[in-house]
Amino acid sequence: TSEGKTVDKQYALKLLHDQAEELASKAPEGNKFSLAEKYFATQVTGEAYDEFLTSLLYDEITTVGTAAPASKL
Repeated sequence: TSEGKTVDKQYALKLLHDQAEELASKAPEGNKFSLAEKYFATQVTGEAYDEFLTSLLYDEITTVGTAAPASKL
């Protein structure tokens, strides 16, 4: 970085974790930022490269239930 910090695996994971925590703290209860962090960590570190994150996460992020009226969105 311009500050001289080496961007390695641990630093990248720390940045990901910090951002996930910050977003989760501002989101409604039941958000899935920690779940997203878990899946995205392997993409950030290069341990895995999935073609489509949406396919990887589909079963985890979709919710079965009644649709909310558009006025409630």
